Amino acid sequence: MVHLRRAIGITGTKPGNMSTSVREIYNREIVENPEGATNYTYLQSQMCVKKMSRRRHPNSPTVQQSKN
Repeated sequence: MVHLRRAIGITGTKPGNMSTSVREIYNREIVENPEGATNYTYLQSQMCVKKMSRRRHPNSPTVQQSKN
């Protein structure tokens, strides 16, 4: 399961891969890592990609914050 989670997270946050849906990434990766697919759902993978994306691309400062 760890390999599946890592593979989905990395693939989902690659700069050139941002237009690919999480569902498509999940389906592709469960073929590559079938042992992890029994305990790792699509919803879990969706949350993982969101978290990794936030870590990789932190929020840029707002206009108010940059003025101070």
